[in-house]
Amino acid sequence: MLSHKNLLHQDDLRNYKPNYMISVPLVYETFYSGIQKQISSSPNAIKLIVFSFIRISLAYTELKII
Repeated sequence: MLSHKNLLHQDDLRNYKPNYMISVPLVYETFYSGIQKQISSSPNAIKLIVFSFIRISLAYTELKII
């Protein structure tokens, strides 16, 4: 039985490597917040690389025809 004490943690995600994850928005907001904190504390070169990949990903998503 899952409870607030034994929900999946970062280590669990690394070990299980799920292909899909269904969740409530708060979980995704928590991931996003953690990623943003890591990016903001990174050196400028890493920030440039990360934001470049994000721009490329967004451009690809907009151009992709489904």
